[in-house]
This record gives sequence, structure tokens and C-alpha cells, in this order.
Amino acid sequence: MALVALVPHLHEQSRDAPLATALSAASAISNPYRQALTLAALAPHLHVQQRNTVFTEAVARARKISDEGLRSQVLVELVPWLPYDQRTAALAEALTNTREPHWLFGQASSVQRLAPLLSPDLLGQALSITRTFCNPDTLASTLAALAPHLPPPLLTEAVAAARHIKDLDSPIVDWLARTGLNESEIN
Repeated sequence: MALVALVPHLHEQSRDAPLATALSAASAISNPYRQALTLAALAPHLHVQQRNTVFTEAVARARKISDEGLRSQVLVELVPWLPYDQRTAALAEALTNTREPHWLFGQASSVQRLAPLLSPDLLGQALSITRTFCNPDTLASTLAALAPHLPPPLLTEAVAAARHIKDLDSPIVDWLARTGLNESEIN
């Protein structure tokens, strides 16, 4: 929707009418994937009191997406913007949908983007998902994204998994070299 792309370039005083038009048009979109993405694109430009309502509506639309991979992608986009009380459930749902078999890069990208927002329990799930990646580059880059957020027991698991990666140019090997960590030093 072209109007969504134009909104950030409008003067703040002249945004209300185009935003109202765009929101009205977004509510008429029948495809839940497109509707959720459109609402997610509009919401940051709304007044604070309206923003949370629109993000909540975008999550509701995302939950109607039948494809788990697409649902996960949309939830990953929405999670950072959600009010804290809604964030935990959306994070868990996005991670669960990430676990479903679909495009490996999408799984890795979702885990990497969610890593800074995950609780210790969800970090454990994210690490479990990551350890299933058979592509060494994808495994390495995802472990590297998770590592700074992992509590010591999970970091020990991540380091152990990283030690089995044979590619010496991988991001996790670089991270391990910079930190000087090995499994016995974490705790």
C-alpha cells in the first residue's frame, strides 16, 4: 500500500488524515498476512494511545495466518513493539512457529532477531532449535547471535555445539576467539 510508504515522509501535523485513510484501507485487507504487515508498518506512526491497539490488532491478524513460517515472520516483526504484558506470549508463539519445518534461513533469522528479547526459558528453546541446524554457517551465525544473551548453563551448551563447527571462518569461532571462552570457564 503506497500510503503506508508515504506516511513517514509527511509532516507530523499532516499525518492524521492519511493515517486514518491507511488504517481504514488496512482493515479492509482480507489476507491476514498482508493485513498484519500493513498494520505493523502503520502503528509506529500513530499516537501512543492508538499504537498499542493497532499492534494488538496486528497480532490478532498474524495469528490467523495459516502458514507457520509466515506467522512466525510477522510475529517477529511485531514483538519489539508490543506492550510488555503481550510480549511474552507473542515471543513464545513466534519461537514455537519457528520450530515448525520451513525455510532454514527463516528459522535462523527469526531466532537471531528474537534473541535479545527472550527470557532464559525461551533462550533454552531457541538454543534447542538452533542446534538442529545442519548448515554450519547458519548454525554458527545463530549461535553467535544467541551467545551474548545466554545464561552460563546455556552458554556452555552453545560453546560445546560451536566446538563441533569445522569452519574456522565462522562468526561463533570468531566470537569464541575474542572472548577466550571454553566450556570449563563458564559459570
